[in-house]
Amino acid sequence: MQLQTIKAQKTTGSITVTFPTAFKNVPIVIVSSFWSGSSKAVGASETVTAVSTTQCIITSGNAASNYYVSVLAVDSGQASFGALPIVAGNAPKTQDIVEINFPNGALSSPDPVILLAPFWQNSGTGVGAVDTLDNSAASECTVASGNKAGADYFTSYVAANVGSGTVNGRTLISGIANKSGGGLLRVYFPQAFKNIPDVVISPWWNDQNAGVGAIDTVTNVTPTYFELTSPNAAQNFFINWMAVG
Repeated sequence: MQLQTIKAQKTTGSITVTFPTAFKNVPIVIVSSFWSGSSKAVGASETVTAVSTTQCIITSGNAASNYYVSVLAVDSGQASFGALPIVAGNAPKTQDIVEINFPNGALSSPDPVILLAPFWQNSGTGVGAVDTLDNSAASECTVASGNKAGADYFTSYVAANVGSGTVNGRTLISGIANKSGGGLLRVYFPQAFKNIPDVVISPWWNDQNAGVGAIDTVTNVTPTYFELTSPNAAQNFFINWMAVG
């Protein structure tokens, strides 16, 4: 499978991110916020507004000289990265809560790592809420938020077992971290990377039937851990993450 990560500086409301290598088919794109050195979270959800085999367009009001979008682009469908099974796709979202079904037997983790991102096709504008994982299983997941539209709005998802896989010297690690306190959270990788990896994150508010109220924002990444901040916090609130290095 093709899996690419890009960290792109964002100093304007909308940017075009070019993939290092063109995909054979239009990929699934996940995006999250990286505000390097910041002590606070960003104010808007990054929204994918167009995707082709060579590039994607990402839109929001977030912009600064030390602000970046972390992009994960993956072939659509069921595949694997080394030993790590992965499922990726776009699900139409025409109501507040939608259920996404995975292919039978594709995943085995009872709570897989599921990353979400809004895809508002050709809208030219960002969404106003955060697509949030509500609950998950190896066979399905539920997504909650106020984002919804007719035929042009989708929730993009990339789901994987908890674990790691390696292909051609590149390692992908997927994990889940509880965030029960507000503000800063430091998440250690189960194994250190040789370099600074690209990290993409997504919120999981278990069985809450609602989207979170703030955007979880990565503020620092090292070979051994990453840090994020937001006021989101609860015993049933988690950060799903994937790191590639």
